[in-house]
Amino acid sequence: MHAKSLHRLPLYQQVKLQVLERIAEGEWASNELLPSEWDLADQFAVSQGTVRKALDELVTERVL
Repeated sequence: MHAKSLHRLPLYQQVKLQVLERIAEGEWASNELLPSEWDLADQFAVSQGTVRKALDELVTERVL
């Protein structure tokens, strides 16, 4: 996704795409736990609630 259009998405969707990108790049192994919601919130400079919404959507989509 183009960087300019990424910023037009709601924050939770931006976080979701960044998590997917990091998974695709192999930052986290398939059998490895992701960092906590609080740690991800710090990494992405968003609230913990925003991270939770992004992760919840990934769980619903059976990605996580």
